[in-house]
Amino acid sequence: MVKKKAFTLIELIVVIIVLSIVAMISANIMYQAFKGTFAQYDLGTIDSQARAILTKITSDIRTIRSNAANDLSLGANTIKFADVFGNKITYSLSGNTLMRNLQPLADSVTSLVFSYYDANYNVTATSTEVRYITVTVGVTLGTQSVTLKTTISPRNF
Repeated sequence: MVKKKAFTLIELIVVIIVLSIVAMISANIMYQAFKGTFAQYDLGTIDSQARAILTKITSDIRTIRSNAANDLSLGANTIKFADVFGNKITYSLSGNTLMRNLQPLADSVTSLVFSYYDANYNVTATSTEVRYITVTVGVTLGTQSVTLKTTISPRNF
């Protein structure tokens, strides 16, 4: 009688267990890699959104007609002003939506702060003394958040 070579049941079970352990370790490594990739994507998305917001606000603030009280209204989370063409522009935060003239400009905005400085970089609350305006914008998406800040010197002050 010819004896056939084959694996025993115990050998097959041991191989299945070893392969299962290797598969679980590999799956965990892949999960962490994808998790990092998605987090980096979210961070890039909110960073570009925050930069676009600051670019738009900066562009508008540079065109403020004057720092007279009827052209510039100061607020910690809201700014109202008239541009060189006489258009009234308002930036404010409504919930997590940044509004420009009551129209949504961006979502996922968690903070919007305006700070006003005179010619010596001292904080001021008087519109006629304002020479610099600092804008701080915070944007959050999922667990990722970005806060960007810029200081603007309006052209007509």
